Amino acid sequence: MLPPRLRFAPSPTGPLHLGSAVVAVANALAASALAGELLLRIDDTDAGRTAEGGEQGIHDDLAWLGLEFAGLPIRQSDRRDLHVAAAGELLATARAYRCFCAPSPERYDGRCRVLPRADAELRHEAGEPNVIRFRVPSAEVVVEDATRGAVRFGADEISDFVLVRADGRPTFDLATSVDDRDLGITHIVRGEDHLANSARHLLLLRALGTIEPVVFAHCPIIVGADGERLSTRKGAEPLASLRGRGVPPEAVVAYAAQLACPAQGGASEVASLPELARRFSLERLGRGTAHADPAHLAWLGREVLAGLPAAELARRLAPFLPQGTPEVVLEALAEAARGASALGEIADSAVLLAQKPERAATGSPALELFCVLREADESEHMPYAAAVQLIDNLRELGQARGISPRDVLHPLRVALTGQSRGLPLPVVVTVLPREVALDRCRRTT
Repeated sequence: MLPPRLRFAPSPTGPLHLGSAVVAVANALAASALAGELLLRIDDTDAGRTAEGGEQGIHDDLAWLGLEFAGLPIRQSDRRDLHVAAAGELLATARAYRCFCAPSPERYDGRCRVLPRADAELRHEAGEPNVIRFRVPSAEVVVEDATRGAVRFGADEISDFVLVRADGRPTFDLATSVDDRDLGITHIVRGEDHLANSARHLLLLRALGTIEPVVFAHCPIIVGADGERLSTRKGAEPLASLRGRGVPPEAVVAYAAQLACPAQGGASEVASLPELARRFSLERLGRGTAHADPAHLAWLGREVLAGLPAAELARRLAPFLPQGTPEVVLEALAEAARGASALGEIADSAVLLAQKPERAATGSPALELFCVLREADESEHMPYAAAVQLIDNLRELGQARGISPRDVLHPLRVALTGQSRGLPLPVVVTVLPREVALDRCRRTT
């Protein structure tokens, strides 16, 4: 029996999104759970739909998710001659035939099935346009699905499908099946929308001489709030956008694992890939549809960021901030990131903080107390720990003068930021340069 071998096979026709991540993560977890290996294959046979930069985007997204693949990526277009040769083998064994019928959206009626092969080859050599079709057997097709069990397709449900187009290009069905055979793929994990494709691929794999049975498994289709399948054409947020917003990849992986396999215990929690793989099984993949919930992804993002060490938080946050951001400012903002769902939120808050409030603050004794404490520290950016102590001291001074904590802190926040809420005050005190903070507190009405 062949060792377990899986493949994730995206097409570079557009950016990967959450639905793509579900299939990629399910393949990675299955490969780990089965002690097998996972290959990356770029299914780029449809050159007309290939997006510029699409393949590099796939590599960037998968690297960001932390998914590992065995060997070098395989580009399907590099194997075109092998696909066409396989179609020739199927012609030679009468498992395929040439079809000279004009293209039609209607179900194909098989009229070219009965053409003598010699006559068909003469017409082909004479230059008459034709496609190569697979001769679908008349028997029922049974796809053994790891989750659903036997999924049956009647012979009348699968018409003779095209293997090679009239221009000589192999179709998705042929290229995928030849590559799965040649690469020794033992488990095919894909979206449920590919269930009918799996029936065709099973027929092709058998006709191509695959000996070992292939295990099929189908992930649920991910839909949005409107019940429509997620796709970039319908507004699904690309993984590159999530990355650009600073959503932690661990949150996306944990969320994708939950969507793929909702029955696994604790999958909604943040966990490492090995731990997620320990809980994972193809038998518990979800069926039908799974609803994307941005609020839950945001919750997972907060869980991840809250649990990261300070140094790691600062390392991840640095690319979102202007070059040359002082180390003390970076450390303070990293502390604020523990309450965020994405690092971009903190960077955006820092940008807003740099903008001068539109209105002057209302005069308050608390602002005078703050100025006294801030003037005593000559550093341009007060270290975060010192800023925490300053706020504590300010609260105590206010209390000694009969000023409630709210009447101390609220006027200060409004004076420094122009807002009623936002970054924690110690972070604000650290991020704002000394003279800027003093000027804003002195500029009162």
